[in-house]
Amino acid sequence: MLDSVTAATGCVAQMLQQHYAWLSTPHFGFEPFRILVVNWAVQFVFSWLAFSLYVVWDYRNYKARLLESKKLPSRHPLDPFWWSQLRMVPLVLYNQVVVWPLVSLVLIWPQWALNEKTAGEWGWKAFPALIILMLISDQMWYWSHRFMHTPYAWKHWHKMHHVAEQTAISATYVHPVEYAMFTVAMNLPYALAGFPMWIHSIPLAWGMFTGSGAHSGYSGAFANGDKHNAHHLYHNVNFGLLMIADAIFGTHWQPGDPQPRVWSEAVKIWNDFPAVHGSEDASAFLPAPGGPTNDLPAKEHAS
Repeated sequence: MLDSVTAATGCVAQMLQQHYAWLSTPHFGFEPFRILVVNWAVQFVFSWLAFSLYVVWDYRNYKARLLESKKLPSRHPLDPFWWSQLRMVPLVLYNQVVVWPLVSLVLIWPQWALNEKTAGEWGWKAFPALIILMLISDQMWYWSHRFMHTPYAWKHWHKMHHVAEQTAISATYVHPVEYAMFTVAMNLPYALAGFPMWIHSIPLAWGMFTGSGAHSGYSGAFANGDKHNAHHLYHNVNFGLLMIADAIFGTHWQPGDPQPRVWSEAVKIWNDFPAVHGSEDASAFLPAPGGPTNDLPAKEHAS
């Protein structure tokens, strides 16, 4: 056991030395920066592609006075229409243009540059490796997101996202600390494995696009807002990216399921709801007896 710990410590120390050596060495030409540039461009372009499509959809419904009736239930409807979205743009751009590149530069780029193998080198193993890495990424974000619902993280970092108006751009309207954690979860497993950047760009693009749809407030396969909207209503279900971690740890919910519990019964990190979210009465987050599944909780978590 001690030998295993010593060997693991040595491997980590060597990895950190190589990481620092890469960062401290000047790099020239496109190839060293390919990973940094492509990775950043994919998250930026596909986010704004989704934002643009959904704002057109929103605007058409807004002009037809159908916006509220077309969207899923929300405590934060899109009102006023333009200002509620425009006010989010500065922070969204800061996250995308400053936080993502900075985190990638310091934590992710060196590992990808040191470890990356081509698709040819991976061969048939690339497909099962992609599945495994997506599952690891899902676990990382699941627990990062659950951490965001602990008292300190909720009050100082995550609440701003939950009280944002229901619109696609709110997917990236998060505290920079949260966006940094998201950047790590979406990229670091692939970088450490040396997975081909070009193949990773496919699930990354899909994640950025569908993540916006999940916050759009629209139902259906294209918008895919049903499951994540339940997270914004009840705060205790559907934390993950793929919902697989949610299924494992008892927090998965989909329309038609029984009313969400106040908190996960599968993994009890805390004893009860007030210990997690402050002194607010947990009953405020449950519908009236016999009421429909989408009854809205009375208010957000306590500040």
